[in-house]
Amino acid sequence: MALSFGKRIFKGISILSVRDIGVRLLELLRIILITRFFTLEEFGLYGLAVATPSLLSLFVMPQFSAVVQRFYPEYRQKDDRKAKQFIFTSFLYTTVNAAVVLGVAYAAGEFIAANYYQKPELLPYLQTGLLLLLVQPITEVMNTVLMSLEKFKDILWADFLQSTSSLLGVVAIWHGEAMCTP
Repeated sequence: MALSFGKRIFKGISILSVRDIGVRLLELLRIILITRFFTLEEFGLYGLAVATPSLLSLFVMPQFSAVVQRFYPEYRQKDDRKAKQFIFTSFLYTTVNAAVVLGVAYAAGEFIAANYYQKPELLPYLQTGLLLLLVQPITEVMNTVLMSLEKFKDILWADFLQSTSSLLGVVAIWHGEAMCTP
């Protein structure tokens, strides 16, 4: 049985509201962990390590999700095979583009840490944070496609997975630091 337009909108808004609340709670937990267990200097290094990939992500996916959002529904209406090809090409382009930027940034990580930030101890944080360059754009394309398909429950789980992996990344960095600290 197909839902009416109003019921589909209500269902979508309800699921996305649950997603927003859950993601915000996971982000709050991440912030609590960071402020509780990181020293002031580690917190600053972590902030730089997360800010750098955010800046570099501008080179990874300039408005690409807008292209997916604009053209995917048209491909889907015309031909299912072309729609699948469009999605495959979108993921491939995003992944290759992100991998190239990640590789350049990773190779330049030591230079960025030692010369730009003048903090050589930033390098391990920076290298871990650069993995966001690969995860973030792929998640963005996936969420755009799922949104156009009105797959709200899948968006909910994808965002929870991304937030949980971010939280686990903080725990891994802190645990690595705790293991290295005498």
